[in-house]
Amino acid sequence: MKPQSRIVVKIKKPQLYDEYIITNKHIICKFKYIFICFDSPEQKDTSYGLVCLRSNRLKELITEQNITFDYIQETGFLFETFKQLKDWHPAIDKIEVECDKISELTNLINYPISWNNYYDYLHKFKYNHCIIDEHDFDMFKNSIHNIVDVNVYFKLTKRIEKISDYNVNFNYLRKLLTEGLIESHNNHSLFLDEVTVKFNQLPFASNIEHDKNEDTYYVYPYMGLLPLYP
Repeated sequence: MKPQSRIVVKIKKPQLYDEYIITNKHIICKFKYIFICFDSPEQKDTSYGLVCLRSNRLKELITEQNITFDYIQETGFLFETFKQLKDWHPAIDKIEVECDKISELTNLINYPISWNNYYDYLHKFKYNHCIIDEHDFDMFKNSIHNIVDVNVYFKLTKRIEKISDYNVNFNYLRKLLTEGLIESHNNHSLFLDEVTVKFNQLPFASNIEHDKNEDTYYVYPYMGLLPLYP
């Protein structure tokens, strides 16, 4: 009997985009950000640079180590960011990082990103000692990434039908938000304590002298947020 031929269809995953949701009480701006982690140079002699955690492991670590993105307390990671945004637009009444809904991308090849777009942002990260030039950026782009929604809530005083009715420059909002998040990364040092990873989760470790035969490596990832659409 002649074997049946098979047709294999490769399904391309849809891209992730920023979203704007209108409810009875709020406009919710859901901006897509890359959870970027840099190994701390302060906790040990050697820093391995970029740390690529799988999404499930990252969610587990955030829960286990009680990592919070508080915007109400003065010591909170998002407090200064929230204050700056509210000074810009008083109707903003909440910011949140949806850590329970982290999605994973195997790389960023299908996204319209470039070194020119990210250069200014990456050079502002206090703990970024590895993504310095365009060659480094290509390595970064081809690494595993975790994507999270950072939500900004505008309180509505009247009902609107479409987002354009609100007359807010959302591109400028994203810029202010990103600058605030990088400043929070540099000033508050939100990090995961002693995480074990494999060598293939450290794309820049090949630039450092170490024993590649080790089974696991100990890292102390400082967490930051980088916009998927700068």
